[in-house]
Amino acid sequence: MNYLALQKFIHCDLAARNCLIADNGVIKVADFGLSEEIYTKNYFNQFKESKSVKLPVKWMALESLHYGTFSEKSDVWSYGVLCWEVFSAGKIPYPGMDPIGLVELLDSGQR
Repeated sequence: MNYLALQKFIHCDLAARNCLIADNGVIKVADFGLSEEIYTKNYFNQFKESKSVKLPVKWMALESLHYGTFSEKSDVWSYGVLCWEVFSAGKIPYPGMDPIGLVELLDSGQR
């Protein structure tokens, strides 16, 4: 992820489902469908007119959920959820919770 940040890219969909393990054990990040280049500023807004995008809500930081703002910091949040996925043996975060309930839970300070 540091390499991506140095290249001025934000992944926006870092999750276990988007990681590949090479024969030598090196983990490689894949699926750059939501990634963006950020040259002039250190963030970008996902809200784009006339374009519907499916977003990985359970892996998104609060600022991304509320304002559609993605940054290197929101990728760090997603990395934390990815670590939880690894330590829980591949469980999906917040099982059975709908997106609105998840936002309310996170807004209340719970994780």
